[in-house]
Amino acid sequence: MRRLNIFKGSIKRKTLPKRPDTPLPLPSPNNSSIHEKSPQSPRLTRSGSRSSSQASSRNGSESSSGSADFVLEPLPLIGCHLEHLAAVFAGVQMAMNAWYITETPMNRAAAEGHMGAIKALKGAGADASVQDDHGIAPMHCAALKGYVKTIKALKDAGADASVQDDHGIAPMHCAAFKGYVKTIKALKDAGADASVQDHDGIAPMHCAAFKGHVGAIKALKDAGADASVKDHFGITPMHCAAFEGYVEAIKALKDAGADASVENDAGETPMHCAAVNGHVEAIKALKDAGVSASVKNDAGETPMHYAAANGHVEAIKAL
Repeated sequence: MRRLNIFKGSIKRKTLPKRPDTPLPLPSPNNSSIHEKSPQSPRLTRSGSRSSSQASSRNGSESSSGSADFVLEPLPLIGCHLEHLAAVFAGVQMAMNAWYITETPMNRAAAEGHMGAIKALKGAGADASVQDDHGIAPMHCAALKGYVKTIKALKDAGADASVQDDHGIAPMHCAAFKGYVKTIKALKDAGADASVQDHDGIAPMHCAAFKGHVGAIKALKDAGADASVKDHFGITPMHCAAFEGYVEAIKALKDAGADASVENDAGETPMHCAAVNGHVEAIKALKDAGVSASVKNDAGETPMHYAAANGHVEAIKAL
């Protein structure tokens, strides 16, 4: 049974992309008469059903729901390019966490949703599109928090809604990763590209699918994004949704025109992705979408091989 590493030839845990040091919380902002509240980031279970928690506010300033809810689970025992998938998204989350430390006054104002401060800084000659040493711009900070009015204020101040950081991550990636539907629409209205790809080829649609954000998938599709977009390893949003077991996301991608039988550069289909993590309901959804359970990857391995290698008994039965 072949075990490939997408870089070297043997399967190993990847070294994640180097990111800024672990962030410290920003100082408590002063009360402001002009600010907006952060939307609640939708949280979904593996089956795609919503759950929620109540956001709290502090001293009249914005309350962010952008907590670090990403957990890198043990990587699969088998899978050519699938290990890359988890590693890349862990790197994306690390980058977003690091944005709570920002190096410019405009970034700090945007991160806290202080529109009055943004206007004042602009009036004092500050650049609304300024990027710090990591390429992080005010538009990134606002999008990560889901601050729609702040995005509009930045746009009015001349900010670029399509700006990318040093890893190619754009504000649209942030909004998609957090599931902020209104933010996606606001960024689109501000001129952002819904199909932008980072240096790994990851698009916002990948981010929405990997986190199971059905509303974001639909919003991105409405904004012109391709539901079948491939990263540099041939991985599509359908692979992402299946890998994480998000049934409703699989259905939403299918409705958006995505091919449920698509293969990545190693010949792995979404069925391989669902099988490797034992996602029974995702397997059933893919079968309903016409995906073969006996398809072989480039090494001649079927989804059954993947399920068996990881001891997923129910997945084996479902296949």
